[in-house]
Amino acid sequence: MLGQHRLTNLTRPTFEGVLYGVLSTLRAGPGSQLEPVACPVATRKLDGTEEVETGLITEGSARFDAYRAILLRATAEDFVRLYPFD
Repeated sequence: MLGQHRLTNLTRPTFEGVLYGVLSTLRAGPGSQLEPVACPVATRKLDGTEEVETGLITEGSARFDAYRAILLRATAEDFVRLYPFD
């Protein structure tokens, strides 16, 4: 279950018009505990003619590979840094 408070920090747009960033939220833990969690995010302007898919995108989704490539660029090209907890 996701938390109720969300914050998105975004970069300036790239030449392609993509904004990369981090979505952070507080996940409801046991009792009254709130756990901070975050994930990379990417947004871009649509040209109005392309096929889009919204909602939960899973491996079986038609646009999964295209959306994944955009999202993976966020960490591959250092727009976003995520550090694992040990």
